[in-house]
Amino acid sequence: MTGNLIGQFEALPGVIRDEKEVVEFFNGPMWLVFEPVDGDSVTISGCHTIGGVRDPSQRIFVDTSQVVTKQAWISELVRVTKDYVEKMCNLNPSLATHSDIQTLSKYAEQYERWELE
Repeated sequence: MTGNLIGQFEALPGVIRDEKEVVEFFNGPMWLVFEPVDGDSVTISGCHTIGGVRDPSQRIFVDTSQVVTKQAWISELVRVTKDYVEKMCNLNPSLATHSDIQTLSKYAEQYERWELE
């Protein structure tokens, strides 16, 4: 989960610039693909094949896609991240000093008030 969230935050600058971004999951093969729709929206697709990552027409029946506003996605990413960090640190307080948890907290703070210009 930690790597998934960090990957999505690392993809954010490109998504904001309307660039296609791909996050690879470590427990794959599976990828999360972000494709620009317009200045305000992005298509987010879960892909199970590299062909589907490269070409939407090659996606298979288990691949799912959803168009969302960038603002909604970023707001939800921040909310989920803050909730995740809080739960992890409540379960194991020593995680608060772990570099990945600190990175997630920093990303959530950075994008918490982001708005599309």
